[in-house]
Amino acid sequence: MRMHPFSGGLMLLVDNICFGATALTGGALLPLVVVGAFSVTACGTFLAQKFLDKDSFGEALAKSFFAGVLTGIPTPIAGTIVGGAILGISGLDAMKGGRRD
Repeated sequence: MRMHPFSGGLMLLVDNICFGATALTGGALLPLVVVGAFSVTACGTFLAQKFLDKDSFGEALAKSFFAGVLTGIPTPIAGTIVGGAILGISGLDAMKGGRRD
């Protein structure tokens, strides 16, 4: 499953912002933050995959659900690791002269 670098960056950004804020509030807003992190990441990833990476509707929807679930896990570890991996792999392809078909 190949994802656009924007999707990986979005996962990193949302994951760290949302769960950093949750730590500051002592977890009082956790349910709201989980839903918000899922929603923002899923919508942004869907748009990036559909319009930037030219995925089909179904592929973009599946990838956005995957990204939203990982980012919505109430710890910054899952989204950070996967988001970082997506950015790293995308960057390595570009450095090697690989194309993003």
